[in-house]
Amino acid sequence: MWDTSHTHLRFSPNHHKLLNHLQPYPIIMSPTKSFLKNYLPTARSVITHPRQFFRGMPVTGPLKEPLAFAVLTIFIVSLLYIPINLISWAPLTPLGSDMVLTLIIMGALFLYTLFIMLISIPINSILYHIMLKIFGAKGSLEATLRVFCYYLAISLVVLPVAAAIVIIFYLAEVTGAHGILFQILAVVLMLAMTIPVFYSFYVLFVGFSEVHQMSMKRVILALLILPIALFLILAIIVVGLVFIANYSTSMGSMPPPGDYPYTGYGQPYTSPVIPNITAAYGTHPVVDGRYNFDEDKWYETQDINFTTRGVPYTMAAKHDSRNLYILLKWEGGPQWENSMDIRLEQDGTTHDHDLSTGRDDNKYNGAEVYGPSNLADAHYAGGAAEEHNGMVAGNYSDGVWVQEWVIPLDYDDPGDIYVTQMPVNLGFAVIDWGPGVATGVWPPGADPYEPGTWGDLEILG
Repeated sequence: MWDTSHTHLRFSPNHHKLLNHLQPYPIIMSPTKSFLKNYLPTARSVITHPRQFFRGMPVTGPLKEPLAFAVLTIFIVSLLYIPINLISWAPLTPLGSDMVLTLIIMGALFLYTLFIMLISIPINSILYHIMLKIFGAKGSLEATLRVFCYYLAISLVVLPVAAAIVIIFYLAEVTGAHGILFQILAVVLMLAMTIPVFYSFYVLFVGFSEVHQMSMKRVILALLILPIALFLILAIIVVGLVFIANYSTSMGSMPPPGDYPYTGYGQPYTSPVIPNITAAYGTHPVVDGRYNFDEDKWYETQDINFTTRGVPYTMAAKHDSRNLYILLKWEGGPQWENSMDIRLEQDGTTHDHDLSTGRDDNKYNGAEVYGPSNLADAHYAGGAAEEHNGMVAGNYSDGVWVQEWVIPLDYDDPGDIYVTQMPVNLGFAVIDWGPGVATGVWPPGADPYEPGTWGDLEILG
């Protein structure tokens, strides 16, 4: 095999094949190295010169390369999404309190983002292709899939911009930034965010225009106008069905929601709809009788807006496992005789609308005598001790009353609510005694002595 006729060692031509066989690593690693080496230039080309890129992109052949590009892009994007998740979950899992829990949640959200984006590749490609075909697309589904795989590169620009804006807003919130300068900054940042978002649509539309030989006008009609038109048609159908259902219901004897046909003490009560408010888990708010969305951490809740006897109210509830927090805000004059009464009724994890059983926790602010931040405590039945626990903070400013309640969930007083497992459903009502006269604020018309007229308060786990 060896040619030793000269002083230098040489190989016969057939031995080059043998050497290649004996050195397998370059052959195996070369495609991977080549792919990684070309990834950033490819992404840059998609982002900066989309028309030239998609015009020269093969629309047939093996899908290994575009799919690999999409998978790597999604992996990077899922990592970049972690700061947004950290900020979004910061109120529920403060970093200083339980780092292990925070890391577990971030890992789960990373995997969730990765999974959702991966399955979006075939789903979105099929949906896009159907809409494009309706408007005359000439390319194949494979071509649509390739465009979508490479289009994901634009997220490498959009997501960091979004993360930066979210971080800026978060830092402004925790530092208490406010005023006209902060509002101007917020508007500028939101407008800045629209630039990469609109450009991402442009990249996608250019790709489809090139591979399907369609004008940009037809691509826009397919991917924007058609979905909007279908949504409007569906919305009209749903509204029509709801209208028909409401009309049919109104023909019977059932009163509309919010109409509580209670006739007096001791009379039977029936309600077509039991109103409900939920208390989600979150961090404890600032309880000072002043409602500020940015500072008081009530943003974790869903406000309930309603009107009772012509007075508009806003109410919200949340908990932190130890205390239940209730917010009540309404418009009106500075009437110190108003005494708001928070009523809760519990039987284990539910309630039976019966004050003679279970626990009945009655907190009221005693504003008539002591002012809007004075807490009083009482129970309706059972002769239970009345140890005053919890607190209330009330304040009137610029025509608006605000009251914030703190109600312990596991206090030792046998008459108070005692929540050790969640979710739990409590009877709940808000009563305004005014100058000694009970007015059911929520639900409208609620009777303080008839828990059948009360609503439900669900404390979520």
